[in-house]
Formats: sequence, C-alpha cells, structure tokens
Amino acid sequence: MFKLDRQQGQRLTAALLAMRPDWTPNNPGRMLEAINEAEGFPGVDFGHCIRALAHYATATGDDGRHQYRTPDIYPRDGKHWTVTAPETWQRPKAPACVDHPEQDGPTCRCCWADVKTGQRPAEMIGKHYESETSP
Repeated sequence: MFKLDRQQGQRLTAALLAMRPDWTPNNPGRMLEAINEAEGFPGVDFGHCIRALAHYATATGDDGRHQYRTPDIYPRDGKHWTVTAPETWQRPKAPACVDHPEQDGPTCRCCWADVKTGQRPAEMIGKHYESETSP
C-alpha cells in the first residue's frame, strides 16, 4: 500500500477535481486524506495513483456517460489499479478476518452471513465480535 505525503495528497485532490468537478460536493480531499491516514492506496507510487485516478475518473459506459458517479470507489482495489500498474506491481492482499482467518477481512463471507442473520453488526465485518447472546 502506498501512502501520500501532504503535497501529493493536495495534487491528487486537485487532479481529481480538475477531471471531475461534479465530484466537488463529495468532499474528495477529505475522503482521500482519510484513506491515506488509514490503510493507504493500492498503488506502488504517486504516478500509479495518478494513472489509476485518470482511468477511474474518465471511464465511460456504452452510453458515453461517466461510469462512476462518485469518487468513493477510487481508493479501493479495482480494474483502474490493475490496468495502470507497472509490470512489477502485485495487488496488495487484504488483511485476514480476525474471527475467520481463512477469509479476507473486508469481504469475509462468514461475517456477512452473520450480518444477514442478525448475529453481527455490519460495521464488525472482518473484526472480532462476540455476540451479547453467545453462551
């Protein structure tokens, strides 16, 4: 995962808003800052972040309209990161689920099953959770 320095964060935000001024109400600078402070970006360097942003922000559907209505998915792993990556780049592995280590934490099927049956809150997917009603 790649972490931006302050200047890179400002430049990435400016590039994003230059490409998609309609995303201004989404406060993308704040979103990018939060991602950077948490896990970082799935890219290898700043150039990769810019290339992935350009791919994501300018992607269009068959009807010619923008494919993405918000910048929210940009920091997550996706096609925009893989097609713009250097040859030596390898996709970062998601952290394992704390309760189900054989599963990726953010998409743990076991946790999602618990959420669907009302046994786990959705915000606890991939994290340790002990039900109040467990024996």
